[in-house]
Amino acid sequence: MADITAPEYISPYVVTTSGGLVLDRDVYTMPVGAASILQNFEPSVRGGYRRLSGTAKFSATQVGSSSSTILGVAVFNSGVVAAQSTNVYFGTGSSWTSIDSGRTSAGRYRFEKYNFSTNEERLIFADGANSPSVYNGTTVMDIKGATTISTTGSASGSSTSLSVSSAAGIIEGMYIGGTNIGSGAKVSSISGTTVTMSVATTGTISSGSVTFAGLGTAPSDPSMVTAFKNHMFYAGMSAEPNTIVFSAIGDENDFTASNGAGSLNVDSTIIALKSFRGELIIFCEDRIYKLAGNALADFAIAPISRNVGCSDAFSIQEIGGDVIFLAPDGLRTIAGTARIGDVELGTVSKQIQARISDIGFTNISSVVIRDKSQYRLFYPSGGLESAEKGIIGVLKSNPSGQIGWEYSDIRGIKPACCDSGFISGVEKVIHGGFDGYVYLQESGNTFNGTAMKAIYRSPDLTMGDAGIRKNMQRINVNYDPEGSVDASLFVKYDFEDAGTPQPSAYTLSTADTAAVYDNAGTLYNSAVYDAEGMPIVRQSVEGSGFTVVIRLEDESSNPPITLKGFELEFTPGARM
Repeated sequence: MADITAPEYISPYVVTTSGGLVLDRDVYTMPVGAASILQNFEPSVRGGYRRLSGTAKFSATQVGSSSSTILGVAVFNSGVVAAQSTNVYFGTGSSWTSIDSGRTSAGRYRFEKYNFSTNEERLIFADGANSPSVYNGTTVMDIKGATTISTTGSASGSSTSLSVSSAAGIIEGMYIGGTNIGSGAKVSSISGTTVTMSVATTGTISSGSVTFAGLGTAPSDPSMVTAFKNHMFYAGMSAEPNTIVFSAIGDENDFTASNGAGSLNVDSTIIALKSFRGELIIFCEDRIYKLAGNALADFAIAPISRNVGCSDAFSIQEIGGDVIFLAPDGLRTIAGTARIGDVELGTVSKQIQARISDIGFTNISSVVIRDKSQYRLFYPSGGLESAEKGIIGVLKSNPSGQIGWEYSDIRGIKPACCDSGFISGVEKVIHGGFDGYVYLQESGNTFNGTAMKAIYRSPDLTMGDAGIRKNMQRINVNYDPEGSVDASLFVKYDFEDAGTPQPSAYTLSTADTAAVYDNAGTLYNSAVYDAEGMPIVRQSVEGSGFTVVIRLEDESSNPPITLKGFELEFTPGARM
């Protein structure tokens, strides 16, 4: 009988990609499935790490035909509203139409979508330099309050229709004053230069004026505006940084106290307002309050935190039934801060604190992608004035069912402002650029024609025993492609030490053939199983070391791939 030599024992080591980017652990405590580098990959709620989709121009033309920075964007009314310099535009993708012009040069815009009536969604915006303005899909109207606007006009035969020479600056809710025409008649709608009043009016004025007067005093230059309990709340006025002004119920332009309007004061500079779960969150520089109640009679302010504030208003987003924001000590949630208080455990970004420390607290922007339970924060660093880096945070459940955050890095998207919303039932994620263009995120496979560089790097894997040399045999890579794949796979040893022999890159490609044996029949060459759906690439590898690192790099223009995990096959060697 011929001698039969038993095959050398091969130890398999399985890694399931989960946990996201982790920067606060050493080699011995690093979660196995986490990543030490995760650039332009996103932790997927469906499992694994998915290479990002790309960006593309929303319109081939610049907003206002100018390269000026976009100061604000909003998905609204089957299109996009974009603010630039002293003008505001609306576009559906083919071109841009000016809807408001001649504004005082301002800072960044805050937009709020709301509906005080049952049949019309509106967009109100503020910029810290002009009166707040309302866009109803047709006309932009300024919140003028007690400011009067005079123009010629006429009404006859008990009509509710008044023709004026110009409707600019007239807002619904204003009242018409005058001897001949409808003293006390309220403006109910505006279309072009036709103003419809709430009651019939009689009279003709061929010369002179009809005066439109608001109720109460409107804030002249708020930088923030938010709808809450059918009131409109304004804050960030240059002369009153600690004051909130709110309108009467159902009327963004009525500031009469007897109709339910009023004001509130807090003891710190207000950074942002956010309506959330029946409360108005008031973010200040060094503390956070909440306003509860329905009207002036029962409004009550209570503290959420007296020692932690918000670092930037444009970091605030609602996601996963909570509100996330950037604080001086990291990313926080309202629920966590309120529950735990001001202690360190209130942060949700400890695993990426090195990134938080890198953030320049200017020109920050953020957006949520609801379908992916994803939060994106863009920020400048290294003394730059414009955003050049980004963080992705994903709310997902771990294998034990607990919900937590997983993170990754973005490199190559440079927003000046962001928004997301639905057009015809499809979620659109947009950002305004520093170059005058509006861009679609989640579009294509490149960053506006430039290939993105996506990198995954595993932890330095000891496989349970850092003192045993691992003689590597094979790596089995499990991934889910969305099209053709052409990526590079690296296997590195001993913390990528230059004194340790390091093999060259292996190619990960859906063009690989099925399993092929070499002539000796002892080793697998590169092989792909089940190329349709979720292939497993079995790749023979070389080299040995006490620790092993797997790195995947994709700089192609191919569709995204999702890295699901891998299995390392090795024979144990000598002990150190």
